[in-house]
Amino acid sequence: MDVAAIDMCQRNGVPVVVFNLKREGNMRDVVLLKPSVHWWTARG
Repeated sequence: MDVAAIDMCQRNGVPVVVFNLKREGNMRDVVLLKPSVHWWTARG
C-alpha cells in the first residue's frame, strides 16, 4: 500500500491487516481472525 491508500483507510475507518504472505497458513489465519494476525486501525 502507498501513503495515499493508508490515508484513505484512516479517513474512512477501514482496518489494514498486516501479515506474512510467504508463511504457510497465514492467509487462513487472516480469514479465521486468528490472534497472530496484526490489525491496524486508525483511532480518532
